[in-house]
Amino acid sequence: MGNEKIIKGKLGPDLTNKECVEFWEEATKQLNSCVGATKSWKDWRKSWYDIKSSTKGKAAAYRRECEKTGGGPPTLEPLDDFQKRVLAVIGDNLVYGHKDTEESEIVLDEHLSPYEAHLRAGFLKLRGTRRFQGIFLPQNCAASTSAANLKAEINTQVPTESLPQDVSETIKPKRLLHSAKRHPKRARVERSASFEASERFSQIQERRLQLAEEQFAFQRECEREKINALKDFTNTFKNLTSVLEKYLS
Repeated sequence: MGNEKIIKGKLGPDLTNKECVEFWEEATKQLNSCVGATKSWKDWRKSWYDIKSSTKGKAAAYRRECEKTGGGPPTLEPLDDFQKRVLAVIGDNLVYGHKDTEESEIVLDEHLSPYEAHLRAGFLKLRGTRRFQGIFLPQNCAASTSAANLKAEINTQVPTESLPQDVSETIKPKRLLHSAKRHPKRARVERSASFEASERFSQIQERRLQLAEEQFAFQRECEREKINALKDFTNTFKNLTSVLEKYLS
């Protein structure tokens, strides 16, 4: 029984991973002793999983082809003897599903009272149904129940912490919907701090602009001095050339 679960890939409380490894190690010894390929137990296990997967896919495709109503023989090739043996080992449930599964009973709305049907229709329209847990309907709802008592009973029996936010707010009493008390002093302090930060940033930007202008003016003055020096050098060189020409002539 344990080996069948290992082959089918079904592990449980009565079949540990250690036992599965021991099975594949023993199977590897027998497989490697035969003529053919020599692999580790992990490679043999992967080979078996590949064979099982391909057989399952082919069997499912062949079944779908046989269930078509177009007439004529199926276009796909049936399983060969080896694949039939593999399918017999892994079981038909992997391909054809469980045949003995009983369908769940369907409860129609006509079996409900008008009051219960109205409540069910209202709750089904609400969003976030995954978070609905433990919703209790009021008990002993007589025809003479007043709207105020019915509302109070629903509010006390429905756990609002399990409802979505937009739904729980509609069930809570009105006094809980009031907004939190405002703090004008705290708001003034926050606005003052924000204004001071903005003003400080503005001053820093103005100082950076001033330094950039001073640097630009300094660089422009340096360029002007270089140009003047170059002009003086040029004039001096011209005068020297004239003197040399007069002397040589």
